[in-house]
Amino acid sequence: MDVAKTPPVQAGSAHRGFGYSRTGLRIVSTAAMQFWRDNVMGMAGMIAFFAFLALIPLALLFLAFVGDLMGGMVTAHQMQQLFHNFMPGLSRQQ
Repeated sequence: MDVAKTPPVQAGSAHRGFGYSRTGLRIVSTAAMQFWRDNVMGMAGMIAFFAFLALIPLALLFLAFVGDLMGGMVTAHQMQQLFHNFMPGLSRQQ
């Protein structure tokens, strides 16, 4: 049977083999095409990337706030020890 000569499908008629109506299948396929055309995955990646970049200034602000609250409770030597324990390869002290 030629595709151009197929009779029109009525709304709600079941598509043979899948059990879904053709209109439902058409809605899903249209949504998938729009999803791809609108580059939704790329936009989600961009949002995640910029959200991650926003954490860096937020962490600096948090550290400044905590440092201001702590006053002089932590010495520079204690901070060096903490940094060395956290990242031993980057510190000068071995």
